[in-house]
Amino acid sequence: MPSKIKGVPSRREERQSDRRQFIIAVARRSFLQDGYAQTTMSGIAATLGGSKSTLWRYFPSKEELFTAVLDQATSEYHKRLCLILDPSEDVATAVERFCFNFLKTVTSADALSLYRLVVGEGARFPEIGQIYHARVQSVTNKILANYFAKAMSCGSLREGNPLRLAQALRGLCISKVEDFLLSGATEIYRDEVIDSDVNEVRDIFLRAFARN
Repeated sequence: MPSKIKGVPSRREERQSDRRQFIIAVARRSFLQDGYAQTTMSGIAATLGGSKSTLWRYFPSKEELFTAVLDQATSEYHKRLCLILDPSEDVATAVERFCFNFLKTVTSADALSLYRLVVGEGARFPEIGQIYHARVQSVTNKILANYFAKAMSCGSLREGNPLRLAQALRGLCISKVEDFLLSGATEIYRDEVIDSDVNEVRDIFLRAFARN
């Protein structure tokens, strides 16, 4: 029997990965259509056509399944941020690119649906707010903070707490779009509005934190 090539998944591993992704897709649809409260592990297992024990082998709880849904929904965005925040480019360019991508992302239909879910049910189920903060907001802040730490070491930004700067920039961006998110009126938040808001946020941030 030929030995397995290191780094190449076996057929069994591929099947397990495919099954895991299918479970996440089913769970995502249930969370968004039925809400967090009405989504149950039993219901997901029934939709999958298998037993609850099979589902629990992949995800031991609804909280872990919701975490996987968020991770899948945001992984590409977080990878893109790491590319956008290029230490070899000037801070103004990096900040501008971050703001544009952030605002485009949070006003997208998929992101808005997840945001509404967390806001709408977070009071009854605080665990989903905690998961959202840990897997979405905190990851974005950490990526930004890592970039800002490098910018400080290069003398492009004033010395300070990189995480605080990350939170400040994210907060400025959110302040421009929060009313649209809460009202659901993101269809009027078009590229020309985003461009104007990006320029304003970038200028405010650089006036506050850029080294003169």
